[in-house]
Amino acid sequence: MSRNVIYGVGKIRVWYSDGEVHFEIADGCRRLETFLWARDEMPHFLRVLLDIYDFYLSEYMEKLEEKKGELSEMVLTVMQKIEEEGKKYNEAYVKELEKKKEDLKKRIDKIHETMKIVRDLRKEFKRLKNCISTFKESAYRVWLGREW
Repeated sequence: MSRNVIYGVGKIRVWYSDGEVHFEIADGCRRLETFLWARDEMPHFLRVLLDIYDFYLSEYMEKLEEKKGELSEMVLTVMQKIEEEGKKYNEAYVKELEKKKEDLKKRIDKIHETMKIVRDLRKEFKRLKNCISTFKESAYRVWLGREW
């Protein structure tokens, strides 16, 4: 069997050979190797990886929500200061506060963009998991052997 490495990340190497997907974990001089059948076991493994990454994305979304809340509160505080300082006719400080408010709003907009990307990615994961299940079921019903 040739060790034609198709992907490596960190200490993990992955390659494909004769219907098997091989995994190798390297730890110094030691090697731990296993394989999964591409048609039978890889779809399940992919679903597990997608579930794990989806869980990470849900946690990340919560952190984005928290950060958005913090920044929104900061915007409200800055707007109150602008109003107070505007009454005192402190124009230089008001301009500085306006710049800070705009910066905070830009950061909130970036968070909104990232949240949209995360939502879209999670939808695609769900769609992909359904496609993987459908393929696995369909692949078992189709015989690719020799027809007589």
